[in-house]
Parts: sequence; structure tokens; C-alpha cells
Amino acid sequence: MNANAKAYDYLLERGATRLCHFTKVQALTHILLSEDGILATDFIPADIKQQNDLERMDNAEDYVSCSLQYPNCWYWEKAKKRDTDIIFKEWVVLTIDLGLLKNKLFKYCKCNAAKSSGAYIKGDLAMISELFSEPTVQSKYRAPNMLSCCPSDDQAEIIVYKNIPISYVNGVIVGDADNANHIAAILRAVDRRIPIYVSAEVCNTKWSNMVRQGVKPHEAEYNY
Repeated sequence: MNANAKAYDYLLERGATRLCHFTKVQALTHILLSEDGILATDFIPADIKQQNDLERMDNAEDYVSCSLQYPNCWYWEKAKKRDTDIIFKEWVVLTIDLGLLKNKLFKYCKCNAAKSSGAYIKGDLAMISELFSEPTVQSKYRAPNMLSCCPSDDQAEIIVYKNIPISYVNGVIVGDADNANHIAAILRAVDRRIPIYVSAEVCNTKWSNMVRQGVKPHEAEYNY
């Protein structure tokens, strides 16, 4: 069994089911229309590039930034505050089938990948259990009842080389019903049938305290 398969099996045994990647709705249309799906910054054509993080302190612009199970809402809030677009303000969380990890080059980081200019990013997948170690670099605690699928550090990352094909995107999470209606209209227009889930808890930092108490945030499936 290769390293990717072993890492995937380990995460699966812990109950992990998905990766998360947040993006603006404006970028979502481009993602949905291409079989290449989500592109790393270095591979986005210049005419459609709208980079959320202009600094990219992780020095990994050829990788797509993701989190395991729930989105990094702390960084997401920073991205929203930096966003100067007064027309396209909506954001969504894309969920990605964990099976992607069996077939794509990826690395992991047990804290925010930008910390110390990417010094904590690792490619040795045999050590991926570090995501769940205690204490982490940023002195986060791992509560006794914490959901086993969640990394100890809320900002831990899994980064995927080059792109995430659209075939692996298996859900869209939004914070309220109005956004769900808008996303449903976009999906109909591009002839993609991807499940939509509404969860205010997942779209802000509330999920962190919940999972540390062993509680899974509720995600209501949108009825097309």
C-alpha cells in the first residue's frame, strides 16, 4: 500500500469524510465550468485570477489550500475583511471527497500553513497523525470528547498539488437560505447537480467549540 492510501485509510479510521475549501461565488462559476475544478494560484489563468491571499506566506502557490472536515473560519474572516469587491460579496464552502487523497500529491500542516513561512508543512504522509497530536504548534488543546475526525488545531491544513478536479467536489455549504437559493440557481445554469447544505455554525467559528465537546454541527440539506 502506498503512502497516499495509508494516509487516507488513517483519516478514514478517525471518521474524517471530507476536505473543505472556501471560495467566492464569483470564482465558483469558473470552478464549476471546468473539469479541472479548483486550481492552485500558480495555475489559474491571468484573466480570471482573483487571489484571496496576495501574500501567501506559506510559499505554496502551486497547492490548493484545504482544511480537514471543517473550514478554517478564522482565516476566512480575514479574507472577507480584505475583500474590496462591493458587488460580489458572497462566499461558499466547497466540500471535497476524501478519496481525492488517494490519487493526488498532497502535504499537510498541523497548524496554519503560513506560520513561519510554511516551515511546518510536511510531505511525509507516514507522520499525518501529527494533525491530531497535543499540544500543537499554536498551543491548542485537544479536548477529551473532541470529535476524532477533527485536527487538534482548528487551522490545520491539507494542501493539494495543482488542482482538485470538479468530480471530487461533492457539496456546497452556505450560511443561510438566501445564499442557498442563489447557489442553486448557479448550479442549474451550469447543469451541475451538487448537494447544497445550510449551516450557519459551519460558516463561522462556532463549530470549534462544538466539535471540542463532541457535537457535530448541523447541516441542513437544501431541497432543490
